[in-house]
Amino acid sequence: MWNYEDMMINHDWRRSIADGIELAKDQVRKGSTLKDRDVIWALLREACYVSRVAYKAPPRSGFPRKTSLPDGPESVSHWQLMSAYLAGELDHAPKAKSTPPMPSSFQVDRAEVVLFVWHQFALPNASMKMKKAIYSRANGRTPAQVSQATGIVKGRISKAKIEASENMWEEIRKY
Repeated sequence: MWNYEDMMINHDWRRSIADGIELAKDQVRKGSTLKDRDVIWALLREACYVSRVAYKAPPRSGFPRKTSLPDGPESVSHWQLMSAYLAGELDHAPKAKSTPPMPSSFQVDRAEVVLFVWHQFALPNASMKMKKAIYSRANGRTPAQVSQATGIVKGRISKAKIEASENMWEEIRKY
């Protein structure tokens, strides 16, 4: 297992910050200046996305299994529809469902390091409820949704987001 120092030293922070700048350019408002905290926030958002896509949840266990027969038209597989089209049973070819691309190995490594920095250094004196609120915000929930779910006012969530980004930047800039 890697220790903290090795993980932080061996990570390519120049490339991560450059990628973070490109990500942050898409997220800041037009006309505003790009700050360090915007770059770190963009990296945290990407890390949340990568962890959600790359590490799928394990299948449920302990529940009754579903039968192999389709329950209705929405549970028919793409290949069943394609076979029906080829057999002449359907007039139009089914549209393929696209899946998001898997993140690269560098994105997965970067996500692990950024999330480690998040867990260890962001908001050290904040409550677990506040950390969950900021993490939900990084996962793409709106401030109103986070405020309604946690009971924390939007202004406090915004200030904590800035504080978390600054805490993370202070740790990352050492390397």
